[in-house]
Amino acid sequence: MRSWLYLLFMNIKLTSRKQTIQANILEIGAGFGQLTQRLKKQINAENWHINELCSEHASKLQKIIPQAQLHLGDGENLLLDKKFSLIISANTVQWFDNPLSFIASSHNNLQAGGQLLFNTFTKNNLLEIKHLTNKSLSYPSKKQWLTELKKIILQY
Repeated sequence: MRSWLYLLFMNIKLTSRKQTIQANILEIGAGFGQLTQRLKKQINAENWHINELCSEHASKLQKIIPQAQLHLGDGENLLLDKKFSLIISANTVQWFDNPLSFIASSHNNLQAGGQLLFNTFTKNNLLEIKHLTNKSLSYPSKKQWLTELKKIILQY
């Protein structure tokens, strides 16, 4: 688990002063708060919004960032009347019923110049389980993700 966090932050290291100060951050699928803890160390934000499906994690997440607004429930159907300077999600999107819709819905919730940072699993994830059970999630391909991104980019 630590390796993907390390790689995520090595790849998106927020190094400039402008990027380390954010107006509104939304983290989708915070889980146990591993990414939340790293974000708190690297970013100063006016407003923190944290989404998590499992209410059991609420108290731990609130301890990490006491001033954060928690939004418990399904991140795929999260409705917030707010624009965010940063929307971030790690290892969550693949659990959505329609993971590709995450691109458009996130775009609609980003302020101008905002950033969307996320990762997802690929079809090669947990192959052992797939071979043993003959069951797996349906993971969008890289080409499908790029197609969704291009739809947003072509709007401009």
